[in-house]
Amino acid sequence: MKNRHFRAVMLVTALVTLGAAGCSSEGGGSSPTPTQDAGVDTTILVDASDATAADAIGHSDGQVGSSEVVDGAGAVSQTLQAVADGDVYAYTYLNWNNANWGAWKTMSAGWHQLGGEKRTYLRFDLGSVTAVTKATLVLRQIDVKGKLDSLAVHRVTSAWSEGQGLYTGKTEPTAATGILTWEQQPDFEPSPSASLAVATATPATVEVDVTAIVKAWVGGEPNHGLMIKTAIESPTKANPQAKVMFATRESVAKMDRPRLEVQ
Repeated sequence: MKNRHFRAVMLVTALVTLGAAGCSSEGGGSSPTPTQDAGVDTTILVDASDATAADAIGHSDGQVGSSEVVDGAGAVSQTLQAVADGDVYAYTYLNWNNANWGAWKTMSAGWHQLGGEKRTYLRFDLGSVTAVTKATLVLRQIDVKGKLDSLAVHRVTSAWSEGQGLYTGKTEPTAATGILTWEQQPDFEPSPSASLAVATATPATVEVDVTAIVKAWVGGEPNHGLMIKTAIESPTKANPQAKVMFATRESVAKMDRPRLEVQ
């Protein structure tokens, strides 16, 4: 068992090292690069105590699913893992507006003066949920840049596909038709359904009540997930950078992955 664990940790270390060779960290380097200026997230989160070979590969560790707890009074509480997530970026530099990062370990929402807007998308499978008293979206906030109090949570109203793209640090390939990118975003309700309070110190766990949305889904309305974006209706270059980074369902640390807690 010790040798197996050692090999798994070494595999994750090697993968991260290889990934770092083609990426520029937002906070690193002695001088700014176009990547740093444009606000692309290149952070890879590695928790060695939770690292396995399956985690390093991506979705093969079974993170898609749910758990159920029954309290002393017989009330059922379910924790649902995201079945799809990712972000999109408006910036045309290196074809980012047509790029897909569905398999990346972080996602962001907010605004950057140079690159424009970033939006986060999430979807959960509610097949096992039959009744809802309360529903809470729980995210692990990795970072915050600029002054930002909250983000708007919108209900998505058309289908989208997560994709399996990764950030390369080079000109990104254009995603296939139907795969999530800035240019291929699904429709969403123009008015936000909830407001997500942003943590000023990170890392931190943040939560938002989405009971009304989940009740509607369980009641039979189409479930296409949620979108998180800046609350500024029409941001311009006059608006300072205000962006938040979250862990995705590909995060090595399982407790950092997005989840929906339903009672």
